[in-house]
Amino acid sequence: MIKFGLVIFLCVIFASIGAGVYTYNLYLPNYLFAEAGESIQVGPIKYIVTYEGQHNGNEELRPENSFFMIRITAENLGSETTKISGGQFHLLDDNEKMRPIFGEFTEEDLFLHDLEPKKSQTYTTQFDIDFDEEKTYKVGITARKDQSSIDIAIVCVLNC
Repeated sequence: MIKFGLVIFLCVIFASIGAGVYTYNLYLPNYLFAEAGESIQVGPIKYIVTYEGQHNGNEELRPENSFFMIRITAENLGSETTKISGGQFHLLDDNEKMRPIFGEFTEEDLFLHDLEPKKSQTYTTQFDIDFDEEKTYKVGITARKDQSSIDIAIVCVLNC
């Protein structure tokens, strides 16, 4: 009787471990990779990200170093309106993740916008960085909470 109880106890432990591993793997992010100009989908939105160049801001907002500007073409492939924001984009270099700077440099600057179903829009955003022509620069793209996606896209935009 004790051996039978021990077997049941061990089975419960192994089943708990199996359920934990399954749940852990279920919510691991999927990393998707692309190069500048290639399309990549995160959640219901298909993105095309390209490097636009460097600039020094305007009278109201000056960078510490220089602004690294990217152009984002986003198309909502879903059937409902969704939002897109600059906070979804992160410049990745060897040392750190950088958030975008929100300034009104062009009419296409990305803040928080609605993206209509089956429509495409173009935006720009910029990052204040110490630019090095030899470095590889990548942009990380995450989905917003309401887009219910665990995908993370990494787009190499310069010196791939």
